Amino acid sequence: PFLFPVAGTPTALFARSMELGQLHVAASYLMIIANVDMNQAAVSSLSGLPSAATEMQGAVSLRAREEFQSKYASVQEALRLGEELMACAKDRARSDLEAQVRMYLERLAIVAIELQTKLRSM
Repeated sequence: PFLFPVAGTPTALFARSMELGQLHVAASYLMIIANVDMNQAAVSSLSGLPSAATEMQGAVSLRAREEFQSKYASVQEALRLGEELMACAKDRARSDLEAQVRMYLERLAIVAIELQTKLRSM
């Protein structure tokens, strides 16, 4: 969380890598975009709260839903950017990278479905 204010957000770093033609570096940022919650540092954890406190259960449930929504948004952003990267790899005849990104996006799409299912059940 302390690195991003100095170096830039993962999405901005991805864009810069794409501009510079550093496609493998951009591919690495996809994993960061999908897995790093930029809001996590700003929010305190509620995991240590007593589970028996009825009024706190609602707050914990709300926080859990917000975390799933944030994760889902991150995964959707990574999927969108991954499609952009795949198109660029295809344009540059980088079939090896295109195939690797495609496989990663397929796994990420499954994660998105799982998150969406969880959100619907909450």
